[in-house]
Amino acid sequence: MASNLTAEEARALAALPGTGASARPASVVARQFDQPLRLAPAELEALREKARRALDEAARELSSALRSTVALELIELGEVNAESVFTSLKPPFVALRFSCAKQPGWLIGDCKPVLDALEVALGAAKPGDNTPRALSPVERSTFTRLFGALARTIGGKLGPKVESLEVCQELEGLGSWRQGGEQAEPQRLRLDIACDALGAKSQLRLYLPGIAPSANAPARLAPQAPLPAHLGAVSVELKVVLGSARVPLADLLALEPGDVIPLEREVGESFGVSVEDRPCLRAKLGKTRGKLAIRIESIQRPPPGT
Repeated sequence: MASNLTAEEARALAALPGTGASARPASVVARQFDQPLRLAPAELEALREKARRALDEAARELSSALRSTVALELIELGEVNAESVFTSLKPPFVALRFSCAKQPGWLIGDCKPVLDALEVALGAAKPGDNTPRALSPVERSTFTRLFGALARTIGGKLGPKVESLEVCQELEGLGSWRQGGEQAEPQRLRLDIACDALGAKSQLRLYLPGIAPSANAPARLAPQAPLPAHLGAVSVELKVVLGSARVPLADLLALEPGDVIPLEREVGESFGVSVEDRPCLRAKLGKTRGKLAIRIESIQRPPPGT
């Protein structure tokens, strides 16, 4: 079959780890290819446990400031690319921009729950009928004090020191990860936090920079042969064929919406995946974040000379 891979590209693909018949089994971690993956699963789980303890401490501090019980719960923790964290973010919101070792990070909350909390923190018995608006100077100071303490508590438990707090309510004020100078890099640890306070539920999002793999983390397997640098950005087409069926032409012409055609494949059976029309993987069908996805089951090395 025709391919747009050069001989050098084909050799580089064939040399990838785990493709040989004698390759030793490797531990494979499920991941999203549009997201960074630097932390091992065990490291992420350890960070989740630390984050839960930090949230318990932060909830006690907020409960004291608001004179009522505040519950903070970790919804999810994982790595994200800061290039896209503000893609769906639209005002009104209230955010704290901060730095960890000169790298920008952010704590973002919905405007109304924040205004309700600030109103009570400033002396009101209960929140009024607040509508989203710009914070006053006193409210900005109070927000920095209350929610900056939350960011510092979590950052202190997970590693990076949070400093240089600044309130933002516009996208332009949030800046970019590129403002981190020569050491700027896009990886952030995202924490989605459920907040139950003053009779209302809301959500906070915390983006922490500077969470590096532990020195004790197991080393990742190196490729059997290095990929030439100029081939790293080459895109290849993956093609998935879920199954096939033979249908008489008369039946095909009589098809109507709602008809069911069984495929010649058992439910749960793996199927082939081709790279540039060359079979190289076995996978199973699944879904992730609302979209169809495949999970790699095995890697097959193409025969020599193909």
